[in-house]
This record gives sequence, C-alpha cells and structure tokens, in this order.
Amino acid sequence: MIAASTIDAMIDAGASAQVIAAAWKAEIAQQEMATAERRANDRERQRRHRVSRDVTVTNAESADIGGVSPHEVNNLPPHPEPQPAKAGSPLARGARLPDDFSLPDDWRAWATAERKWDRSAIEAEAASFADFWHAKPGKDGRKLDWLATWRNWVRNSRRPNGNSNGSRPMNADEIRSSIRYAEDHDDPDRAADLKRQLADLLGKSRDPKIAQLIQGAVKQLKPPDQRRHA
Repeated sequence: MIAASTIDAMIDAGASAQVIAAAWKAEIAQQEMATAERRANDRERQRRHRVSRDVTVTNAESADIGGVSPHEVNNLPPHPEPQPAKAGSPLARGARLPDDFSLPDDWRAWATAERKWDRSAIEAEAASFADFWHAKPGKDGRKLDWLATWRNWVRNSRRPNGNSNGSRPMNADEIRSSIRYAEDHDDPDRAADLKRQLADLLGKSRDPKIAQLIQGAVKQLKPPDQRRHA
C-alpha cells in the first residue's frame, strides 16, 4: 500500500492530483488482485477438504478424521474475510476539513517563514482556505493530509510576500497589488485598511508629482465587478 509519507512526498514534489490518484488506483488494483487470488486459493483448499471429508465419512461415518470428528469438521469456522481499512490508515479516503477549523500555531509559523506574511494576512488567507474547502463537495473536498494541502495553498497564493524584517513599509505598487487581491477575494476590511495605508503614504509625500502619481493609482483601483467588465 502507498504510505501517507509517500503521498506527502509526492505532493511536496509538485505531483498533480491526477498523478497521485492514478498511483493510488494502481495500488488498490494490485491489492484487489492479490485478495481475489487468495480467496480463490482458499476456496480450492476448502473444496479439496470437503471432498476428502465426504469420502472418509462415507466409509466410516463414526470414525474420527485425523483426530477430528465429522461433526466438528462440519462446524469448522469459515475463513475470515479481509477487514475494511480503519479510519486514519493509508487506505482511508481522507477526511473533510473540520467545520470548526482554526489555523494551528505551527501552520501559521510555517506560512510566516515561507511568505513573510504578518498575522492579519495569514488569518485572511486561512479564512479563504477554510471557505474554499468547506464549500468543496464530494470526494474533492476530502484530503489525506491537510497540512500538506495548506502548504500548497500558501505556496500558490497570489497574495504578495510580506517583509522579511518588518522594517520597510510597502510601496505604492505593493499596496495597490494587495488592494486588488483583497477585493478579488471579497475581503473588504483588508482592502479598506490598505487604502488607508495608501492615503497615509499620499499625505506623507512632500513632492506634488509623487502625490499626483499615487492619487492616480488610487483612482485606478476600481471595484472587482467594474474591472471584470472594463
């Protein structure tokens, strides 16, 4: 069977969901073939045993068969059937993201190290992550490793990277990009906060030309619906 660590490694290596699913299906097919072959061997062994038992009982119904009476032979327990995979085992089909999902501290720390986001940006990203997967129906909404899913989500996010040391504030272009990202992802509170930052930057500029350029950039920040139909 494919170990959970192997699947995690495939995800980290950038393997697509189709590739992982194909590997998983191939492994299950091999296991089913092995199970079918084992069952066929068991049936054949039981058939030969019944034939031998019937011949012996016909010759001497009251005789013991290898120390086992005919009555005991008839009451031999059946061959046990394979048990279904237990929850959490590699054969399980994963689980949905809990309804009360809250981002664990180690997940938050990883996102901070990976993208240098501040706490508010990570919380916003976590909210988008939870909303997306809670709304995902069927088997596509079930995952074997939610931490790996979170790592891929963070790596693929279009949210701009944060500051490595927090000493340099965002410039106008970075703020504009962040505002558009917030509006595209229905995060009006974050967008409003960023617009205030842009207004502060405008107010601090002593150069009228720079102030005019920044003001023009703010005017270009149309709501998402207007940008789609522009």
